[in-house]
Amino acid sequence: ARMAAMRHRRRRRGAFPLLPALLLALPIIRDGGPPALASAFVTRPGAGPPPLRGGEGAVLGGGAGASSLSSSSSSSSSSSSSEGSVVADADAFAVASPPPSSAAPPFENRAHSYAAHWEDLLTIEHRELADDLRSRRSNWSRRKLESTGISILGGSAEPETELFGEKVLRVTRQGGYGGSSSPSIKDLFSRGDVLVLSPDDNRRRGDAFLPRECTVMDAGIDWLTLGVGSTWPRGLWEERRRPGSYRVRLDRSAPKAPLLAQRKSLQMVRSGKAGEAAALLADTFRYGKGRRNGAEAEDGRGKEEKKEEAEASLPPRRFKNGVLVGREVHTDFEEGILAAVARAKGSTKKFLPNRSQEEAIAWGLGRRLSLIRGPPGTGKTRVAALLIASALHLRPAPGGASGEDDAPPKPSRVLAVAHSNGAADVLLEALLALGVPAVRAGRPATVSPSARKRTVTAMAETHPEVLQLRRRSQNATLPSHVRSAARADAYRIVGEVRRVIEANAPVVVASCVGAHQLLSAEGTDHSFPLVVLDEAAQTTEPALLTALAAAGAEQVAMVGDTKQLPPTVASSAADLRAELGRSPMARLEDAGVGRRTLCVQYRMPPSLLEHPSRYFYDGLVSCASADDDGGEPPPPRGFPWPKGHLPLAFVRVGDGGGEVAHDFGGRSNPSEAEAVCNIVAGLLEGGDVDPFKVAVISPYSKQVDRIRAGLQSLGVSAGSRGAASAAAGKVRVGTVDSFQGQETDVVIFSGVRSNPEGQVGFLRDPRRLCVAITRARRGLVLVGDDRSLRTSRHWAALIESCRRRGCCLDADDLLPRNDERGLTVAEEGDVRAKRAATMELLQLDGDVDNFDWLFE
Repeated sequence: ARMAAMRHRRRRRGAFPLLPALLLALPIIRDGGPPALASAFVTRPGAGPPPLRGGEGAVLGGGAGASSLSSSSSSSSSSSSSEGSVVADADAFAVASPPPSSAAPPFENRAHSYAAHWEDLLTIEHRELADDLRSRRSNWSRRKLESTGISILGGSAEPETELFGEKVLRVTRQGGYGGSSSPSIKDLFSRGDVLVLSPDDNRRRGDAFLPRECTVMDAGIDWLTLGVGSTWPRGLWEERRRPGSYRVRLDRSAPKAPLLAQRKSLQMVRSGKAGEAAALLADTFRYGKGRRNGAEAEDGRGKEEKKEEAEASLPPRRFKNGVLVGREVHTDFEEGILAAVARAKGSTKKFLPNRSQEEAIAWGLGRRLSLIRGPPGTGKTRVAALLIASALHLRPAPGGASGEDDAPPKPSRVLAVAHSNGAADVLLEALLALGVPAVRAGRPATVSPSARKRTVTAMAETHPEVLQLRRRSQNATLPSHVRSAARADAYRIVGEVRRVIEANAPVVVASCVGAHQLLSAEGTDHSFPLVVLDEAAQTTEPALLTALAAAGAEQVAMVGDTKQLPPTVASSAADLRAELGRSPMARLEDAGVGRRTLCVQYRMPPSLLEHPSRYFYDGLVSCASADDDGGEPPPPRGFPWPKGHLPLAFVRVGDGGGEVAHDFGGRSNPSEAEAVCNIVAGLLEGGDVDPFKVAVISPYSKQVDRIRAGLQSLGVSAGSRGAASAAAGKVRVGTVDSFQGQETDVVIFSGVRSNPEGQVGFLRDPRRLCVAITRARRGLVLVGDDRSLRTSRHWAALIESCRRRGCCLDADDLLPRNDERGLTVAEEGDVRAKRAATMELLQLDGDVDNFDWLFE
């Protein structure tokens, strides 16, 4: 197919023959060379050969169609326009690379290689995800598709509402596929998930209702609300009076919009139009790629790290003439930064930074590229917000030493981004709390309800003139042509208001990929000199480049923690996960770029902070909540804390064979689930903790489902206590990954893994462990098989820390809920059930507890 396409283009465009290069590449393709060798180049008549990428695994690349892989695959390859054709853009050919050179290539070639590298990885990941979802839909049963959250089949749709011009419909799942233990829809889908809506009724397949992508806005036990765009699916509005008649199905998809946005941004990097910050990332990417061996490699790496840090530490170019803070010009750059931070602190009394936070903010504002590491509980997002507030007070001083330019300086603008819409909403709330005039880019359907009023779309739709035109367009007493003209005028004004807001707002908040919409089709300049990335350790490099290209930034500040979870990658290929799953912050840290660490945390008491600080952060993090005498508040009642005053426990459950592998994938541990439910019941009956502030986390979703079912059934028997039964449904249960960035009073962790071989899978990842043990404010209970978990050195260190402090106990040592009778939860339930039956037989009315004297 590649050769035929090449011959066809040569005949059409007169390109010089490339058969020798193709013949060199065929053995590489046949033998399954590295993914980088599957990159592409485009040769135009008269353009000459493309530039070369130096280094090992080099690529000849270029042009807009540089990827050699289509976004999806299919068995049909006869048509280039068909879905998943073998070659989406047949300009792509893999070719052999020249021998690696010790000299760094010119920047144009480095930028080209850098962009081609990420473009290949993104395309491969998207193709694998699309193929995987297609395979599941073809081969899995209906029950398996629904129980794993891949599809919702046989749902009924009806109009729900309209949100700032976007139609919102509700899909209700009909019937069920399992018992009470089956996960609810809200456990399988979350806000922002992209699904494909299509008809699930054969009678409708001839209609014009075509599949369309939609976005999850909210979820309940058996329903979803979805944003479906500016129009209703065909026939939905007409059938709204017949509930249940409009049958649809929903399927997870591999959305193409993020892929296209990132590829377009990479093309801007390749052409040098993405701004200085993106160019700096491309320029530093060459470092850390080994070109030498032994001592020579160490010496070369040291020189490269020094050079990279020197480039990153340069002050932003826009401040070459000095800094204007208010009306005062500061020729000393550092002095001007301190003045700006002081102004930002003075404008808000809600957040007064500690010394390490203030130093990190000033340090980050003075560099082209800065990394601020924030361990759990140190206030990363608030630091990012105050950094942005300080940056708004920094403006370039007008003119130079000769005063040749007296034009007033442009107002400072900042693009604030995060890896996801949820994280962007949290950042927006932090900015608004400091009084920063920030607006939110993105569809209102993808934004949290509390942030929707600050979206650009909502602000445009609620403009007084737009509201007046909307009312006019709905006035039935007016002629139809007048109403139509009013609708057209409203649509036009909404677009104009949006453009004005996006072009002039001091701070725009968006997800990294969502920032791409700031690039208008007309090429209007939406320049933001500074980009601030929150939760930087969870962001992929192409996503960050999308934000940098949209901003045209010359300066970027990353705030995050590389000791916590990395970016999520859909592919299962180890090499692709290692590359795409490595955040730019982690890469730059390894390459020698300087960083500052926030050293004071406000979440955990000293006993819970001791091990994470020492093991993960070299003892740099201290506790701000400790009493002057080093004490801490007592732990919550209702659990037998082994050390009494220390809110830490490791409960040993299992003997090397407790885990269960499920047919649909995943693992669970019934013994641990029972122990967790007993612990939750005891804490709730202790009455010292709000059930909404108790969280149960586990690395495996099957264990999450098992624990949810156990908590739901807690107290269903006649012997249950009403208070604990009602409160158990308020306890949050989820995976470790879903709790990153959150905190709560009490955390109960279930490790699941318990097998004779001591295999613990991805529990060996220290970042997942760091997240798991740093969520709690008042108490942490770890439940697991210590013999299996100790095979991981990270877990072994944690268990040894608990043992050394006397915080370990066995599951049998858990104190019963009723100390007088010495019964376990299950035993007490049986006793209470028997007593209730006896009271009924004796025709005694009242609470079972009031008749303890009788039964004793």
